[in-house]
Amino acid sequence: YGDVAKKKLSKVIEVMKKDEKIPIVIGGDHSITVEVLKHYPEVTVIYFDAHPDIISSMNGYYGSVLIDAEVDLGKTIEIGVREPEIEELKNIKKNRVKVITAEDFDEKGVKVIWEEIKKKVKGPVYVSVDLDVFDPAFAPGVSAPVPGGLSFNQVLFLMRRIMSEFDVVGFDVMELTPRFDIDDRTAHLAVKLLLEMIVNHKKKVIN
Repeated sequence: YGDVAKKKLSKVIEVMKKDEKIPIVIGGDHSITVEVLKHYPEVTVIYFDAHPDIISSMNGYYGSVLIDAEVDLGKTIEIGVREPEIEELKNIKKNRVKVITAEDFDEKGVKVIWEEIKKKVKGPVYVSVDLDVFDPAFAPGVSAPVPGGLSFNQVLFLMRRIMSEFDVVGFDVMELTPRFDIDDRTAHLAVKLLLEMIVNHKKKVIN
């Protein structure tokens, strides 16, 4: 579909879902994901992000994505979180959100984390990646970088398994901000990640 305006994206996703196609969305600020998720209320959301994005006191911006999308927070898995706000911590506890912090990767290792993810997932899955989940050393070109993030290999280990073993009905890569990038480092990482997501998808989304 090429470049689609945010206000038209919901209609495009509606058509794609009717045609049983799998949307691959590239952005853009993370609020774009809301326009996709509103068409998949039944999914488990696997959300790679330094921030939980479950602020309920505001609407319509990239800190309220999962609230605005009205997903089942009890089925949501957040990976790489390391900068939650007080309100988000309360919402995490209230809704029993499964959170895997960046520190968990060092303390537990990716194999243990993968087993935790498998236990949580039931039914179709939507995968959303905010590039700020990566450490700024690997991905400086984002709008809200946070030190202490994940490496590409840590994310890739999980992503290859998520895409090949779960029923992934759609996925996105968000928050690439070229004006903050250094030597296209973030852009190259984003492209590599996206290709890995595509080629490892169990349904081979692009023939």
